[in-house]
Amino acid sequence: LTARDEIRELRGLNLSDKHINQMGQVVAEASALPPENWPEPAAREFELPREEAIVGLLTAVLRSHCLDVGLAYGLAATKQMIRNLARHRARGGSDDSPSVELLNGWREQTIGVLLDQILAGKQKIEVLLSDGEHVIRVSN
Repeated sequence: LTARDEIRELRGLNLSDKHINQMGQVVAEASALPPENWPEPAAREFELPREEAIVGLLTAVLRSHCLDVGLAYGLAATKQMIRNLARHRARGGSDDSPSVELLNGWREQTIGVLLDQILAGKQKIEVLLSDGEHVIRVSN
């Protein structure tokens, strides 16, 4: 892929000649590195089956809560943010962790407290039928 024409043929790339040349140079340099100089791949943390279930439950509760209060779910939290909170609590993490987005700022005040109380077993989750529609309710 170091040749300009090969890079230009890659789908989804719309680069200037200058950037194509730079990309070709970087690819050539990386290809010349001996394996012992390759960077270590980032460790991936996979969800355990129970963790996946907890994240799914918290996601469902959060989606329902966002509908109830008129908050855009996409702005409220990502699956990774929910997973980070669940892992943090499963590992006995403290209440003031700056790396857990749902325990800080407006997210903590609007949704973090709710999800955190569910994880602590302080809230009950119910599925109710209301006006011909199932709704999720969280209560003490």
